[in-house]
Parts: sequence; structure tokens; C-alpha cells
Amino acid sequence: MVDLATLATGVVAFLAPFLPYLQQAGEKVAEEVGEKFGEGLWDKAKALWGKLSPEIAAKDHAQGAVEVLAKRPDDPRAKGAVELQIEEILAAKPGLASEVAQLLQAAGPRASWAHLVGDGAIAQGKGAVAAGKGGVAAGRDVVIGAPWPGMPGGPRERE
Repeated sequence: MVDLATLATGVVAFLAPFLPYLQQAGEKVAEEVGEKFGEGLWDKAKALWGKLSPEIAAKDHAQGAVEVLAKRPDDPRAKGAVELQIEEILAAKPGLASEVAQLLQAAGPRASWAHLVGDGAIAQGKGAVAAGKGGVAAGRDVVIGAPWPGMPGGPRERE
């Protein structure tokens, strides 16, 4: 069984950059998007949107949330609103959820970009750790020096 919250999050993460273009029509838009994202990703985004857009259009709240996200694709609040709407739509239509899951899986993993301004570090992806200015690492489960007592490989209390 598909976790609908995770599926909705994946759908929004994939579609958010495409939404401004998916809501427009015309050959010029398709050409521009094909150059920006690559023809393969654009085709996959159109297929996924083709499955979801009739359901979204049928719900005023969902349509409104998508319009906001199209204007502000990096806003986590806008993404969350669309995620909730898509999750509700998929919960009501298990067959659609299965189709959407297959389309999203076929789209494959998406690359993500980050831009660092100033000193610091960017750690992206599962298990990523980056060392910033002065060698300070940002990430999860980073150990500097000896591990804490009780951690695997850490110092043990004397008996």
C-alpha cells in the first residue's frame, strides 16, 4: 500500500518547478520548458499533471492552492497546502493513487540544486555532510573527536 502523505510530498516536489508552465498553453511554452528542464522531464511532468489536474480543478481549495504554488514554487507553506489537497484527492481515489505512484516512480529521482551565499556549508541528500568555514560540519550523526558515551564505538564507563 502506498503512503499517501509521502506520495503527495513527492508529487509536489516533482511538479512545483513545472506548475507555472503546466498552467500555460502553447508551443512556445513547451519549447522553453523543454530547454530548461529537458524534454524527458517535461513529458513526465505533463503526464503526471494530466492525471491530477482534472481532480484539482474540481476542488476549489486545491485549485487555489496550486495557483499559489505556481506563483511561489519555493514556499514551503504553499507546498504543504498542495500536498494536503493532493493527499485528500488520492485518498478518495485509490486507483488514481496507484497510477500517480507509477508515474512518479517512472520520472525517476530529481536532482536538486543549492546556492551558497557567504561562508557556510550545504549538505544535500540522504546522509550528506558538508564542512563549512573553519571545518565545522553540518549534517546528521557527525562526530568530532571521541564519540559520546553510549554511542557505538564510544568510550565505556569503567567498571
